[in-house]
Amino acid sequence: MNRDTTPEAERVQADVLRRLGPSRRLEIAFEMSQEARTLVQQRLHRQHPEFDEVSLQHALIEDLYGIRLGRG
Repeated sequence: MNRDTTPEAERVQADVLRRLGPSRRLEIAFEMSQEARTLVQQRLHRQHPEFDEVSLQHALIEDLYGIRLGRG
């Protein structure tokens, strides 16, 4: 259980998600994933304004997947 969500609210959310078809649930998951990537990219851009686009993409991959990419 999430600490900021009541058990009743979690039950309602689970019921709503169950009623959605698999393709809609997958679409929501992709949308959430993209939003998370966007938020991480924005944070990285604020932390490293000196990064060019390639460096920013490398940092994003490193942050999201833990894969160290060489910059150079």
